[in-house]
Amino acid sequence: MNIKDVLDELLSKKIFEKKPAWVEEGAVAKMEEAVKAYYADFFGKETAEKNWALPVDYAEYLHSFTGLIKDKENLNKDIYDSSGTSDATTQPWWKYEMSELKKRCKTGEFFRNDTMWLSIGWWGDKHEIFLCCDKMHENFGKVFDCHDGTPWNGDDDSYIDEYDSFTEFLIENLEDEEEDEWDGEISGSRLI
Repeated sequence: MNIKDVLDELLSKKIFEKKPAWVEEGAVAKMEEAVKAYYADFFGKETAEKNWALPVDYAEYLHSFTGLIKDKENLNKDIYDSSGTSDATTQPWWKYEMSELKKRCKTGEFFRNDTMWLSIGWWGDKHEIFLCCDKMHENFGKVFDCHDGTPWNGDDDSYIDEYDSFTEFLIENLEDEEEDEWDGEISGSRLI
């Protein structure tokens, strides 16, 4: 199933309470420039420019929708639009991890996942969803659901789930949501 089919299915099932609006022209390019500038401060401008790439399926999502939101029984779940992604990535709450990353960048002693990630969404009170956007990294295009952590903290135990692509992430979570609705309850454990 391709990303367009997945997104059409999400909207047809009316899982989301907010209908996505039209994407403002240039919004995705603006987000990319802000994020590359942010990461240039860590990895250097040349590396940020050379290695940065949006995975194709996520780029299609960003060009198609202004975010998907679900709020049911106060279990807020959100996949950001380009503006939300830019803000969450460049003005993060995980300042400690980023200050530690900056130190590792200066010494050249990196953890396995020290690279360019986008914060693309959240759910619950401690889950952040990250997407790897370094085309030279082994995790390029993968999505990590991190519980009370980030890809940069060096603790693989903080990853609740790992998905090979944004499309797989949507499909897996859509299936979980359908199972939750079939049971007549929300498990409170998954985005979408």
